[in-house]
Amino acid sequence: LTHIAIVVGSARTNGNTMQMANLLCQTLQNKVTIHDLKALNINGFDYDNAFKEDNFLPTLQSVLDADAIILATPVYWYMISSQLKQFIDRLSDITRFYPDLLQQLNQKRVFLLITGESDEAPEEIASALEKICTHLQMNYIDSLYIQFEEQRPKSSNFMGQIRKFTSNILKGE
Repeated sequence: LTHIAIVVGSARTNGNTMQMANLLCQTLQNKVTIHDLKALNINGFDYDNAFKEDNFLPTLQSVLDADAIILATPVYWYMISSQLKQFIDRLSDITRFYPDLLQQLNQKRVFLLITGESDEAPEEIASALEKICTHLQMNYIDSLYIQFEEQRPKSSNFMGQIRKFTSNILKGE
């Protein structure tokens, strides 16, 4: 049974991105852990490791225990949310202070869930994540963009998109 970690970076705990993360959780019917970065105390990267007592390491350990990682973010100003950016920045902690954890990232399967109001997600988001995954020797597999209008998915086929995305996630089992 696959364990999947969904890391939700959004300024709204119950917003569109969390709504889709919860739907993924129901659709996957596997052991899924959702990490709401807004609810966690995760500081920015610090070259002196000043924030080693925040929630980053326990959250990261839970994410590392998963077979697949879904990074979920709304589009804010054509990029990922600041919450998810800060979490990704803290991966520098691994390379600098906890190199023993670096091996656990190796070949980890990574997916990207994006929500927004534009017709399509900015391609720079997936492109940047793909480069980050390559740098950390993780496998960036797939992304899903769900367009919202008035707090609801705009496409009547969004459940078909969710099913296809979850199928790709479960292929690695």
